[in-house]
Amino acid sequence: MRLHSTTALLALFAIPITAHGTETAPPEDAIVVTGKSGAYNAPRSSSATRTDTPLQEIPQSVTVLTRQVVEDLQANRVEDVLAYAGGITRGNNFGGTGLTDYNLRGFTSSEYFRNGFPMNRGYPPAPDSIAVERVDVMRGPAALLYGRGDPGGTFNIVSREPAGTTAQTLGARIDSFGGWRGTVDATGPVTGDQSLRYRIGAAVEGGDSFRDHVESDRVVVAPVVAWDASADLTIRLGGEFVQVKTPLDRGNPAFRNQLDSAIPSSRFFGEPSLGRWRVRNGLGNLTADYKLGRDWKLRAGIQYYNGELGGPGIQASSVRPDGRTLVRTYSERTLRWRDLDAQVNLIGKFATGSVEHEILLGTEFEAFHYTEVIRNSNPASSPFTIDIFAPVYGSAIPPLNGTFTSIRTQTRTFAGYAQDQVSLLPWLKMLIGGRLERYESDNLNLRNGVTSKFSQTVFTPRLGTVFVLSPQVSLYGSYARSNKPNTAADVNGNVLDPERGTSYEAGVKLDLLDGGLSATAALFHTTKQNVATTDPDNLDYSIAAGEVRSRGIDISITGNITRAWRVVGGYAFADSEVTRDNRLAPGQRLPNTPRHSASLLNVYEFQDGVLRGFGAGAGITYLGRRIAGTAATAPLIRAYATVNLLAYYPLAERVKLQVNINNLFDKSYAERGFGSNLYPGAPRSAVASVTVGL
Repeated sequence: MRLHSTTALLALFAIPITAHGTETAPPEDAIVVTGKSGAYNAPRSSSATRTDTPLQEIPQSVTVLTRQVVEDLQANRVEDVLAYAGGITRGNNFGGTGLTDYNLRGFTSSEYFRNGFPMNRGYPPAPDSIAVERVDVMRGPAALLYGRGDPGGTFNIVSREPAGTTAQTLGARIDSFGGWRGTVDATGPVTGDQSLRYRIGAAVEGGDSFRDHVESDRVVVAPVVAWDASADLTIRLGGEFVQVKTPLDRGNPAFRNQLDSAIPSSRFFGEPSLGRWRVRNGLGNLTADYKLGRDWKLRAGIQYYNGELGGPGIQASSVRPDGRTLVRTYSERTLRWRDLDAQVNLIGKFATGSVEHEILLGTEFEAFHYTEVIRNSNPASSPFTIDIFAPVYGSAIPPLNGTFTSIRTQTRTFAGYAQDQVSLLPWLKMLIGGRLERYESDNLNLRNGVTSKFSQTVFTPRLGTVFVLSPQVSLYGSYARSNKPNTAADVNGNVLDPERGTSYEAGVKLDLLDGGLSATAALFHTTKQNVATTDPDNLDYSIAAGEVRSRGIDISITGNITRAWRVVGGYAFADSEVTRDNRLAPGQRLPNTPRHSASLLNVYEFQDGVLRGFGAGAGITYLGRRIAGTAATAPLIRAYATVNLLAYYPLAERVKLQVNINNLFDKSYAERGFGSNLYPGAPRSAVASVTVGL
């Protein structure tokens, strides 16, 4: 709920806010990018190849969002940073708790990673920014290294590493809606020779929001320890614990598009007295890097995490003919998940005559376990209504006499992959690779004891060529496949063949201003086949006969134009549609995909004089109109543009004050859609922060 403007302005100067961390030197084999501290430029990355490779030599469009972008935006979540990657739109956030899915190049995906390990199995809370060093956005299929997923792309979160020098920073933040956040980041050596180092980041937040009756609490703790056991062996042990308490908030109903514009963005359609969901997720990660001589390296790692989500919730079901009576469904759910992922990678360099090779050989095993219990009320027999335009809270909670789901799913993945980065000539590079993956799934209906099992084995190749025309210009082309298991079954009970994506991409990469500024322009054509569609001979079952296609162009730019002026942003045009289906008409637009989207963040920081250290910037985001789903009743999401401003100033040597104004022109818009609901974007707000280095 919005606070009185005078109170908000006073609050901007009354509270301290988020912490700056110290730039660290990551290990050679870690999935990282390199760049200067305080800058947007990052000329190298390992996320797209698992080897330390210049962006100019990667046959794929990759955007790197550095820590400085996180700090300039005062981003609490990784999702806030992704808005400036170009071409990414927001998808389902599971009622305000997580980052369940997003859209890239026309395809909705739920896969993303942290230091190369999967991070979105189950329904964990949305990734926090406190321990994030960088985010690598990889467009196009990433199956060679990351396994199953959609062909639009994915992103990898790179964590902050322990530093060899001691530093502690404290921060506090408040916004004009009444939300607050406090952070701490501490790092340094444990031993005198710096062989044992630590880092811990933590954040606590709570308070009000722009949504009526939606108050949330969040706690994040992320420790990591690095130990140089010898000159050749480094071991890291890290973890993260996140807990969120928040009401289920699906946003505003938008059935047949006739309601969303008339509903205030603050209106809540649950019951304030009902209570909140509790979501928690904890993980541990252990990796070891070992140098096998001068040109060979071995990296092994294992990650385990588990979590749960539980509590009551209310969702919109339908609108009665009077156009104002909303029929709601009450539900109670308990979801639990655990995931184990182990990886081993061998990296080596050698030459065959004048041809140079960098080889990656890897293997991966993953075991995922998930249980779900959901009980719903029956909106037909127990309608549980509320007036959309004049809501009165306090209705009696209906009985849970509707649908009841109780399932257990166990999946196992076994994969092996190989990649060769070949330098045929100084100006001609190639990337050749493939992944063989076996996916096994056991599904048990705990209510009736019915079990269904299936397994799928797929091979996903990748081929790319880079022509390095000069140190500043390179051209590339690539071909890659993706796979995603289908869960629908045919009339004989057989699980359908996996979805298969095929993508062709060609582009140009520019490395300008002495490496300070990077730009990529890419053309892509991607199809996905074996999409489940209704069996025309038996409407209760499916066949793998569907096909969708997306083609277009995306442009990204990141870096520093001058020592004082930094920019990040992008533009994307995506022509995506259904090309074959037994239910949907060819030409049907794919969900959550605008034809045009663009973003640009500019920040200028004075380097000399009395204003030295003072920075000011502006960010603009634009998303064209799109649909929230493929159903006939799916709401339309109108096009919108927002403008954000920021300014900061060092009050002392290690004290910085920052103020951000978001949605400057108070634009009314929907930031995402799910089902027959649109989640409104936040109105104009002010965010103030102070960081203090100790």
